[in-house]
Order: sequence, then structure tokens, then C-alpha cells
Amino acid sequence: VFAILFTLSAGYIALARFLAIQSVTTGLLVISFYVLHLLADETLVVRLQPDRATGKFLQNIFALSSRAVERFGLALATLIDISLVLIGIPLVILQWGVQWDDVRGWIAAAFFGVELGNIRISLSSVLIGVSVFAFGYLLTRLFQKWLDTRLLSRTKLDVGVRNSLRTGSGYAGIMLAALLAMTYGGVDFTGIAVVAGALSVGIGFGLRSIVNNFVSGLILLAERPFKAGDWIVVGSDEGYVKKIKVRSTEIETFNRASVIVPNADLITKPVTNWTLKSKLGRIIIPIGVSYDADPDEVQKILLKCARGLEIVEANPEPYVLFRDFGDNALIFELRAYIKDVSKSLSTASQLRFAIFRELKAASIAIPFPQRDVHIISQPEAAPAGQGQGEGERL
Repeated sequence: VFAILFTLSAGYIALARFLAIQSVTTGLLVISFYVLHLLADETLVVRLQPDRATGKFLQNIFALSSRAVERFGLALATLIDISLVLIGIPLVILQWGVQWDDVRGWIAAAFFGVELGNIRISLSSVLIGVSVFAFGYLLTRLFQKWLDTRLLSRTKLDVGVRNSLRTGSGYAGIMLAALLAMTYGGVDFTGIAVVAGALSVGIGFGLRSIVNNFVSGLILLAERPFKAGDWIVVGSDEGYVKKIKVRSTEIETFNRASVIVPNADLITKPVTNWTLKSKLGRIIIPIGVSYDADPDEVQKILLKCARGLEIVEANPEPYVLFRDFGDNALIFELRAYIKDVSKSLSTASQLRFAIFRELKAASIAIPFPQRDVHIISQPEAAPAGQGQGEGERL
């Protein structure tokens, strides 16, 4: 506006008219592209939410997670924004007297590449590589979906084998897509091999732990010492396996906290799996009764309580051990096998309630520790004044 007023005051009417027209045209172009940007955000970012119909469709077809659907919508919106910028800038430049031949030359140089020594930087190669990788990634997801729902679901393979095959095929597909993308993108593997050979020692030391975790992840998928959904104990961490990834394994504790354990630790350290072959497990309930109780009657009561729960297995059947003559009580142990070891705490609690009720109904006491305290009186010390008097007489 100030430039237009200045040119008018200086008498350059044609220049002022040109500035005014081009300013209005440029403003309309900017507003139009901004409206298209808002429309893209509304259509992609908002519509591609996991709870929307389009988001649910993508989750079902491509086996994507909710977070992946959100990222996909954000990536598409970003791609459209970049496209609007690449289209809008030449149109704005053309309004200010730049010739189309010049703009086309700039676009050709940027799109088909420029030479920098022996390296050629080409936007077209980058776009082709990204497109090939995206297409290969989608094909991999479709293959995983087909493999899991149409082929593996009809076999008698357990969930762990199916998960290993699905995960392994996904890794192989993504690696193949990345190699094809670099090939179509014009990446010179000869140069990469030379650079990789020169930096192999440094990279080897720097990425040793990452490579170790990656190889450990492949070993876990092949040997399957545990699978998703198993109850495992690793050191001080205990919970259910949620996901086995290429570098680490996610464990969800009973407090709903997620623990990320490197795969190398799961290979080199002891891992306790409570549900590797089956969910069958054993619980042990120690109980002390009074010395006045009949041991045979106590055994019958404990077995009755165990057999009264549906979750307790009949084979192997529960049994009672007379463990010891304690200081204050006769020590028994009730041992029973349950169908689902993940319910061991609740089952043990139910058994304790039932045992307490049955023992109380049978007038069998559960003693508590008792101690006899004997107080030995000491002779009183002589008064202080008396001792001082004797000292004076001496």
C-alpha cells in the first residue's frame, strides 16, 4: 500500500496500477491456497481419526493401529500442504513479471536434479523412492492382513507361531520396500559400500547394542520362549507381554504400567514364563491350627474347601501336607492346581475365606504366637547418702 501511494505521488501511474493489480491477484491466490489448506486439514486430519468411519476402514483393511491412522492422516495433510506451496509459489512469481520459461527451467532443474561433483540431487528420484516405499509398505500390510485372516487363521498353529510369522513377514516386506525405494531413487550402492566399509568399525562400536537387540528380537521370534499375552517375570518386572518388536519387548504390569525391555536382556537373562505351555498352575495355602485339633479332620476340611471351587482342577487333585509341629500350631499346607494361573491370587483369597469359615464352624482354633514373660526382681541399690556416710567414717 505504501509503495502504491509513493509511486502515485511520484507520478508513476502505470507502475502504481501494476502494483495494485498484482497485489490484489497475489492476495486472492494466497487466500485460495489457504482455504485449500484448511479444507485438506478438515478432510484428512479430522476425518482420518480412529473413531471415524474412514479410520476404522483403514484399520480393518491395512491392519493399522489407531496411532498409525492418525499419523497417516497427518502425513497426507502435510503432503498436500507441500504440494500447495510448490504450486502456489510459481503462480505468485508469474504475477510479478517473471517469464514462464524461467519458471519452467527452475522447476526442471529442481525436479530432474542438479550436479554437485559426482553427486546428482534429484527431486524426482526422491519422490519416486518415497512413492515406491509407500506402495511397498501398503502391500506388506495387506499381505500381513491376508496371511493372518485368510491363511494362518485356518491352521492349527498357536497364537505365538502366527504372531511370529506375521511379524517376520512384515520385517521382510519393509526391508524389501526400502531396498527397492533406494534402487528406484537412484542411490549408488557402490558409494554406500565404500562409505560403509570406511565407517564400519566406528558404526560397529556405536550401534553394537542396537544390532544386538535386533538379532535378539529375531531369535525371540524364531525360538518363541514367550508370545504376546504370556505372563512372564524378568528380574523385578512382572506382567503380560503386549508386543514383541524388533528392538525391544513391551510388558504391561499388573498396575497397567508399560515396561520396555531390550530384547538382548530377554536372551541373556533368566525369564520365567508362567503360561508357556498352558495356563495350568499351582497354589499353596499354609495354615496353622491348634494342637487340640484332629489332623485328619483338618485335612478333610481343607480338601472340602479346595474341591468346592470350580477353578480347582480335579486331576491332578488337591492334597494336604502335614508340614511341621510349630511353636504354637500344627502346620499344614493345602496344594491345589487351578485352570488359570493368572487367577491365582483371587483363588487363594477365596480358599482362605472358605477355610476360615469351615474351621470356625468346626470349632478349630487358629492360634497366634504366645510368649511367656518372666520378670526377675533385682535387689535395691543402697541410698546415695548412706554410701557417702560410710566413706567418711572410713
